[in-house]
Amino acid sequence: MTLNGIDVAGYQSGIGKTAGDFRIIKATEGTGYTNPALSAQIKTAPSLLGFYHFASNGNYTKEADYFLSKVKPYIGKAVLVLDYEPSHPSVSWAKNWLDYVYSKTGVRPLIYMGLAVENAYDWSTVAKDYGLWVAQYNNYNTVSGFKPRSIYGSVKHWKDVTIFQYSSAGRLSGWNANLDFDVFYGDKNSWLAYANSGNKVTESVPAHEYFNWNPRVVKALVDVYTYKDEDCTKQAKKWPEGTEFEIAKVVHVSGSVYRLQLANGLYLSSWTSHFWNMYYCDNSLKQVKLLKPVYLYKDIERQHALRSYPKGTIFDVKAIVKTKSGLWEIETTSGFYMTSNKDYVSKTK
Repeated sequence: MTLNGIDVAGYQSGIGKTAGDFRIIKATEGTGYTNPALSAQIKTAPSLLGFYHFASNGNYTKEADYFLSKVKPYIGKAVLVLDYEPSHPSVSWAKNWLDYVYSKTGVRPLIYMGLAVENAYDWSTVAKDYGLWVAQYNNYNTVSGFKPRSIYGSVKHWKDVTIFQYSSAGRLSGWNANLDFDVFYGDKNSWLAYANSGNKVTESVPAHEYFNWNPRVVKALVDVYTYKDEDCTKQAKKWPEGTEFEIAKVVHVSGSVYRLQLANGLYLSSWTSHFWNMYYCDNSLKQVKLLKPVYLYKDIERQHALRSYPKGTIFDVKAIVKTKSGLWEIETTSGFYMTSNKDYVSKTK
């Protein structure tokens, strides 16, 4: 389950009640700035609250104490966050601030940063104890209403992302300006667990997108391992980039986590960033061009060949259909069948 929400700051003074499950509000910056709209933005927020401190990279204890003095009534009730965006990031500074807040409150804050910063520095010492709120935009097009998407790319140091800020150009009824859109990977109880004293970083949603339907054949985009267990902790063998695997079934592990199981009982991670599904299976496919000579068949099981067509031939697609053996085939608008293997056909529209 996921929750949708926004984060706001002082420049959004006057924002009232809006759609969404949660609101994260800027509380402080450095050791002398308090959001002047803080109280008003709390009053119009939904029941799930969060507060963030915008770091100035000054004295970390003074910045932390200043933040805590302004959000004291909500400690244990709201998620606490370090917004870490300095021009010269320091992992040790961020960890000191987080550790200090934890020592004072018993609450483990989240840390917010852009995906590029997460990728560029070694956050492993932070990742083991604190959750991640990551920001990554692919464009600045207007997004009307909450439309969570997957991250373009992946995080390097966290196993899971807690909150993903996917747009800074969100629009909601009741506010005639851009908003930051966020998705929280969990339910209300998970949110409150992050707010409560003694919380620990728990798995929410993997930072990778997983295949969760049945690809029949996949190709490794990088060197990969097969594993003896579905948790993918016991390595069996390393395979080079380009290796093709026939998949027996998809196994659901937990949450949004899936594994690809082979006929021999071993597992692959199922990360879409590591594997390429070799077959088109999306019914939005409307037209393909042949990359190699391909046979057209009278039947879906490809028992009765019609004729071979040369490279470059274009076919209009009626539908994607699945054979008894689990392969995906293209049904052309003429009523005949052909492979949907991406090594042989390329989508044109």
